[in-house]
Amino acid sequence: MSREQLVGLIASDAKFIDEREEIAEYIDTLIVGEGLSEEEVRRGFEDFKMRKQNRELFDIAYKHGLDTAA
Repeated sequence: MSREQLVGLIASDAKFIDEREEIAEYIDTLIVGEGLSEEEVRRGFEDFKMRKQNRELFDIAYKHGLDTAA
């Protein structure tokens, strides 16, 4: 299954409609040919979202001169 097909398959589920871009970003990080279980994909996506949110918060804090450790 290609990356585009996987994104389309997952994003076709209404509960993922708001996360389509994040799903596509996550799938682009996966290693081609590496078989993952559904649980590994779910856990990986949750980790991906958490890291992305942390980066965004860090960037905002840094931009405004706030303590990034907090």
